Amino acid sequence: MNNEYNDREIIEMLISDDKNKSDFAFRDIYNKYSVQIYSYCNKILKDRMKADDVFQETFINFYQNVKQEKINNGSVIGYLIKIARNKCLNVKRDLKHNVNTEDYKWITADEFNYYKQDKDKIIKSAIEKLEIKYKEPFILRVYEGLEYIEIAEICEISEENARKRVFRAKQKIKEFLNPFIDELSN
Repeated sequence: MNNEYNDREIIEMLISDDKNKSDFAFRDIYNKYSVQIYSYCNKILKDRMKADDVFQETFINFYQNVKQEKINNGSVIGYLIKIARNKCLNVKRDLKHNVNTEDYKWITADEFNYYKQDKDKIIKSAIEKLEIKYKEPFILRVYEGLEYIEIAEICEISEENARKRVFRAKQKIKEFLNPFIDELSN
C-alpha cells in the first residue's frame, strides 16, 4: 500500500492517459481498499460466493466508470462502498423471492445455549437479523469505521438519519441479546 498519495491524487493518476500511472493507481486503490470492500460485501450478503462476485464486479465497475463519474470529495472508499452497496442490494432483492421465511425467525434463548455457542456467532446472528436499513449503517460504522457523513452519502440518507439508524441497530442488537444476558444472570 502506498501512502505517498492521497485519494484525489490517485484518482488523477487513474484517469490520466499514461497507462503506467493508471495501472499503478488502480493497483494502489485495490491494495488499499480491497479488504474493506470484501468485508463489507461478505457482511451484507452472508454468502461467500455471492460476496466474491459482488466484490469483483465492484472493482470492475469502478475501473470502467471512474473516468466518467465525478468523485465529489475525493473519497475513493465512499465511492467503492456505494458501488458495492448497490450491487449487494440488487443481489438481496433478487434473492428475496427465493428465501425461506424460516431463515428470518428471531433468535431465542432456547435456540442457542450460550455456553456451547461462541459469543461472536451469537452477535453475528443478532446483526444478521437486523433489517438492511439498520444493518448497513451499523456495519459501515462499527466494522468499516466510516464517519456518519460518509455513511449518509453511501446510504443516501441524512447524517442525522445515519446516526439514528446506527443507534437503533445497537438497540435492536441489545434486544436480541437480552435472553442470553438473562441466562448468564441465572
